[in-house]
Amino acid sequence: MNKRDFIKLVNGNEYKLGVKVGSKVDLEFDLLMKYFEALGKKYNPDFFIDEMDIPVFEKLFYYFTQNKIWCSTNNININKGIMLVGGNGVGKSTILRLFTEFFGMGKLKYYSMSELGEKVSRDGLSTLDAINFSRAFVIDDVGSEKESMYFGIRTEVFNSILMKFEHKNFPAYKPDEEGLISLISNADKETTRLNPSKPARIYASTNLCLDEFEERYGKRVYSRMAGFFNILNFPTRTDKRALLANVV
Repeated sequence: MNKRDFIKLVNGNEYKLGVKVGSKVDLEFDLLMKYFEALGKKYNPDFFIDEMDIPVFEKLFYYFTQNKIWCSTNNININKGIMLVGGNGVGKSTILRLFTEFFGMGKLKYYSMSELGEKVSRDGLSTLDAINFSRAFVIDDVGSEKESMYFGIRTEVFNSILMKFEHKNFPAYKPDEEGLISLISNADKETTRLNPSKPARIYASTNLCLDEFEERYGKRVYSRMAGFFNILNFPTRTDKRALLANVV
């Protein structure tokens, strides 16, 4: 079978990522990290991979390559989404973009929580109807949104997003008269997590540590969030942007 190096280009430079045998690509983690560090600078010139963050990249690598054995051993559910938890400037947004785009997720829709919060305050929860909850999408900077008020009614935007996602992707079931299980939802089986070949998942980032998250949103939302996401904590909260600041 034809075997050749799997190579990608960044700014005209070649990066070997592994070996391609037929239609299958065997990626090497260390080589992919070198490529991602170069590619990340196209999104953010200050981007670099901190050695202390390698465990997070490793978990993302095996999650996106759908390595069921490794993920199961390391308490990662490949049917859930990803919530990256880390301080300002650790590179969460860039890292999510690198992995989702490289592993064939396509051009995912990216939503800023602060912008969604402002839109809900102005136009109401109908703003969220623009999100296709049957497809994977990314929410950046969860927790940055201000409290949304629409005609004096307080609305928790992140919880509303999770509830809409849950309704679309986990429709209700009930026994029918013959004791069989009947679907009682108008959810589209072709585009929801009912069909694993076309999974709907949320990828998100937050600056809040888990205690801050629970304090900000409450136990109920925290519980719902934990049910939808693999929560990956950055071991360092070092602000990489601050490290590169020109202080005179």
